[in-house]
Amino acid sequence: MITIAVTILIWFVLHMLGVYLCHKLSGTHLNKMLDAFSSKPFEGRGTIYQKIFHIQKWKDFLPDGGKINRFGFEKSRLVSKNESYLNDFILETLRAELIHWFGILSSLVFLWIYAYPKNILIFSIAILVDIPFIMIQRYNRPRLQRIVKHIRRKNDVMD
Repeated sequence: MITIAVTILIWFVLHMLGVYLCHKLSGTHLNKMLDAFSSKPFEGRGTIYQKIFHIQKWKDFLPDGGKINRFGFEKSRLVSKNESYLNDFILETLRAELIHWFGILSSLVFLWIYAYPKNILIFSIAILVDIPFIMIQRYNRPRLQRIVKHIRRKNDVMD
């Protein structure tokens, strides 16, 4: 029987593998993936996360992996309104989302390791841990994209 400590270790190693692999993706690769992970109509360009889940009340209480990861990009606040920085930020929200999707998909291994119902419980916990982080990225990315669009329109008017 696998202990709780071993389960946590396996989950952690799988997550770190996801972090490593997602940080290997170049900006070019992430740009190509951006459309596939764009805001869907039901998300209302991210507004669903505020309307239904009140994301503004709790999102700042979750840790920002960019602060603790040597590859990281801090996403807890804007440090610039420079278009290039904002475009990088947008790509980093995608990278963070991919990391958490990887966490969910890799936790499917627990369905194989454990018998029912323990496997469903552990997989469900993995989903509950990662979904809030995915929601934050899907909430922030359209907001950042609107800022970039506004900057571009402003620059076009000035030219």
